[in-house]
Amino acid sequence: MAILKVDTISGIGTEGPVFEGDIEFTSQNFLTLPKGDTTQRGRGRGIIGGGHDGSSLLKTIQYLEIQSQGNAIDFGDLTAATSLTATFASSTRGVIAGGANPDSINTIEFITIATTSNATNFGDLTDEKRYHAGLSSQVRGITAGGAGYPSPARTNIIDFVTIASTGDATDFGDLTQIRMELAGASSPTRGLFMGGANPGVVSRSNVVDFVTIATAGNAQDFGDFTANTYKGGAAVS
Repeated sequence: MAILKVDTISGIGTEGPVFEGDIEFTSQNFLTLPKGDTTQRGRGRGIIGGGHDGSSLLKTIQYLEIQSQGNAIDFGDLTAATSLTATFASSTRGVIAGGANPDSINTIEFITIATTSNATNFGDLTDEKRYHAGLSSQVRGITAGGAGYPSPARTNIIDFVTIASTGDATDFGDLTQIRMELAGASSPTRGLFMGGANPGVVSRSNVVDFVTIATAGNAQDFGDFTANTYKGGAAVS
């Protein structure tokens, strides 16, 4: 049961309800009042960093306001021009890991999502790689698979970091298959790594693996795609 007492409520049908005077709120359950104004509650940014424009690597970071339409806006720069990275985020911090510059690198960088600025060094992955996948909970970020350069050197290694702190990545476990160009997606508790290319030159994978994000260990088989995938399928969750 919840009891809400206010002196007056105005604005119904226009800008929305506005509570005036002293507000008392009592709840015996898990109900809480929303924090901040409507703009703050609707906030959210999508951020894109690095890449390749067809002639050169990029270090630019741009952002979009998810709740509104419009062109991307400059956010800052990566520490170096990089493509083929893996990314993940909490609600406050975004992390960019590995990639090609032009050879594979092990660098991890981070940004504070709400504050436009250049990226800052976070630490290093356990190995140099690109074409890998990233996913996260609010606490832990994970990357998996990928390949070195110039030789394929594809890997099944899974790394993790604690997003709120800085430091080098730690070994989490292994995928069920060695593969690159895979996709990653997650809930707050479980991460999925899907498809990709395994060591054969044109060999495709339809395997879906899962990990429990809070618990280090090897990935386990989740199931299969309805068809094989290749060359960087995308995933959301």
